[in-house]
Amino acid sequence: MLHAKTAVIDGIWCTVGSSNLDYFSFLHDDEANATIVGRDFGEQMEDLFQIDLSHAQPIELGKWKRRSAWERIKERFVSLFKYWM
Repeated sequence: MLHAKTAVIDGIWCTVGSSNLDYFSFLHDDEANATIVGRDFGEQMEDLFQIDLSHAQPIELGKWKRRSAWERIKERFVSLFKYWM
């Protein structure tokens, strides 16, 4: 599983880090991102994204809706601890 938060804008402006763009993260989490400006780094980030994408597995809505009751129970249980994760 890939948990990186990255972005490349116009092949030059890049951000890499742990920040989530949600209300909870801004209030409770100590997160940080690095911002890098440079075409070489931007190209490397885009190349890495293509590699990651080639290994990704799509999540299909129909299959997701048909997941087992056990999977749904595990998801709800883990969500009880999201404040500390």
